[in-house]
Amino acid sequence: MTRSSQLLDSNAYPGMQTRRLWVNGRVVKTDSEGYLVNPANWSAAFASVQAESEGPCS
Repeated sequence: MTRSSQLLDSNAYPGMQTRRLWVNGRVVKTDSEGYLVNPANWSAAFASVQAESEGPCS
């Protein structure tokens, strides 16, 4: 994959604060609100890790 195609698959912008989650042995980036930087990284495993990282609902 080339850099330009990586940018097309990403919602990132310069200076964006991101968070890194480990999902099945690889890093998946989200923005500061938990939205995926690259929507192609969505999986059921990501959803599980994301929910766990946010903690219990009140």
